[in-house]
Amino acid sequence: MKTQTSWRRAALVASVVALAGIPSAGAAVNTSREPPRFSRPREITNPYLPLASLKQDILESQTGRIERTAKPELRNTFKVGEQTVEALVVEDREFEKGKLAEVALDYFARADDGTVYYLGEDVDEYNRSGKPQ
Repeated sequence: MKTQTSWRRAALVASVVALAGIPSAGAAVNTSREPPRFSRPREITNPYLPLASLKQDILESQTGRIERTAKPELRNTFKVGEQTVEALVVEDREFEKGKLAEVALDYFARADDGTVYYLGEDVDEYNRSGKPQ
């Protein structure tokens, strides 16, 4: 079951990914019905979501905090059309009132036209005593 803050994090990811769908300046837009091509999917340099250069990003509100860190050492692959696509892994650690509430691994890939795709997540939620649920 998702917590209220988890929904906020999901909404934040969706908003950022929606913005990242805008191709990079000078990139050709894929207007055909062909599936996107991924020559260098982990090189995410889209100006709206430059994840490849991310070290750590901290998002704070009055009640919580999310620490976002790129994890280039982690690898995961997904099937997109007929291609096997290697995703860039980004870890989000969500804290509520100073306690760890959730750890999520988010998976992103950049298509050749510059569009950034969100490929999913793996989530571990923690109870108030800090133990996995």
